[in-house]
Amino acid sequence: MEKRDELLKLFLDTFGFSVQRLPGKAFELALLLVCDPKTPGEILEILIRCDDPKLLERIAEHPNATSPVLELLCEHPHPDVRAAVSENMNAPREILLKLCDDPHPDVRYRLAENPCLSTDVLNKLAEDSNPYVAHRANSTLLKLSRPEGALRNLFQKISHGISQLRAVG
Repeated sequence: MEKRDELLKLFLDTFGFSVQRLPGKAFELALLLVCDPKTPGEILEILIRCDDPKLLERIAEHPNATSPVLELLCEHPHPDVRAAVSENMNAPREILLKLCDDPHPDVRYRLAENPCLSTDVLNKLAEDSNPYVAHRANSTLLKLSRPEGALRNLFQKISHGISQLRAVG
């Protein structure tokens, strides 16, 4: 960890997260941390102890959110948090499959918008009981079947892989 990250961890440990809600300025700092793409996964793991849906939604979208964090957040009671997990490029296939059966249609709808999903997951969503979800999944499948959609999807996956390598190295 860099010196900055060590100081952030010290700050978070010092001011504690024994309560579910963060007081004013601490919440603002936490929100700034989760909006920073350089915040490491270890800090995000500490911040999920706060049960504010707005903060947890940002953590679920974060590029450094780890699989265990996403696993916890995919079962959060607030649908916006689960929907944010569905849009995270780091979300493992198992989590995405679990979200296909989410009881809230907004979660499944946002999942169906994700162009990085595998076609089998999109095909499952195309058969959803909610017509809006099914239509969105079919639209995404149609976009991906076009040459420019396939190329865009390939570039997104390559770009994501490169950013993951940079984060590790």
